[in-house]
Amino acid sequence: MRAFALLTFCFLVAGLGIHADSLYLNNGDRITGTLEGVKDGTIRFVTDYAGTLAVQQTEVRGIATAGPYGLEFEDGTVVEGVLVWRDDSQYVLVGETLKPVVVSNIIAIGVDAAALAEPAESEAAKEKTWSGAVDAALSVRSGDTDTIDSNVAFTGVRKGARNVLTLRSSGAYGEVNDAINARRVDGEAKLQYYPRDRLYVFGLIGAGHDAMRKLELRANAAGGVGYDFIKNDVRGLSADIGLDYTWERWTQYDPAGRDAAKKVLREARQNELRAFLIPFAETPQIPTVADIVEGIQLLRGAMDIDLEEEIREEDGVNLRLSGHYHQSVFKKGLLKEELTLFPSLDELGEFRATSELSYSTPLTQRLDLRVSLKSEYDADPGQGAVSRFDNTLLTGLRYAF
Repeated sequence: MRAFALLTFCFLVAGLGIHADSLYLNNGDRITGTLEGVKDGTIRFVTDYAGTLAVQQTEVRGIATAGPYGLEFEDGTVVEGVLVWRDDSQYVLVGETLKPVVVSNIIAIGVDAAALAEPAESEAAKEKTWSGAVDAALSVRSGDTDTIDSNVAFTGVRKGARNVLTLRSSGAYGEVNDAINARRVDGEAKLQYYPRDRLYVFGLIGAGHDAMRKLELRANAAGGVGYDFIKNDVRGLSADIGLDYTWERWTQYDPAGRDAAKKVLREARQNELRAFLIPFAETPQIPTVADIVEGIQLLRGAMDIDLEEEIREEDGVNLRLSGHYHQSVFKKGLLKEELTLFPSLDELGEFRATSELSYSTPLTQRLDLRVSLKSEYDADPGQGAVSRFDNTLLTGLRYAF
């Protein structure tokens, strides 16, 4: 009986001309190569002519393999067998038995059944670990113009069985001829919970400060829903929508403007003190108690410059639209794009937008060379801000852990 089953399988393989694994697509195409596995509805398939492909399981009507694989089905059953596609029907050969199956009912394929049969608790415990990266970029130039530009960023991610916690923070500082031209810091914490495989709800809080844009503080809290449209090792695409409450505090001056205003005020108070003392120098006289008190007040005013600023506070509710895409490039490189829009629900036509496009390529196992372009647009950038746009091009190193 064993010999008959083996002979039958060999006949099927020979009859179909299968000398490697094959995918039979819904559109009638057939892809040959090596099956790497199936996870989260995506089939990873290696070909000689196109490298590694990520094919959605819903686009495949049949699979044929040249050897046995570990198979896990929706009902929790785990077997090890050979997938056979014959007469537009899917089968799995387990031992000497050829069983009909449905491709959509296969939720995972691995090298063997033992790997798929590990307890779910072990997998969940394995996933509940921290990962992250630290980015750093620094440039120093001396000569006709002395400049210093530094940027530091941190990202930490903790993945659980059904939740993902992401922590982000970044800071920038720059000088040109001892004058500050960049002083910015921001941070965000985002929690995603997956009630289903790809659907998630999220909540986040964040805060930021940008001295050059005269933004003393921005604090926000948001919540909404999102969906992972593509989720595999090669590429990913997700989007979410929600509501965002933002509170902002704007100042009248940036650092350079504040220093200039203090200088003008200091000179004015010094002139007042000088005008007060001149009569006593020209005509010696004994000052009264009132003169002494006034002189002390003028002296303190000239030494301690307390600049009064016009402060503007704003708050409002915005719609939050966010998208994230990443794609493996040249096998080891990684291209990412993150875009977030904040259309105002209080003032129609006003919105903020942030974007970061980056590309990283590995130098060592943990160290990457990273190039990124950060852009920000604010339709209402504050009092006397130079531009609604803010663009930063960075080249630096990323250390992953």
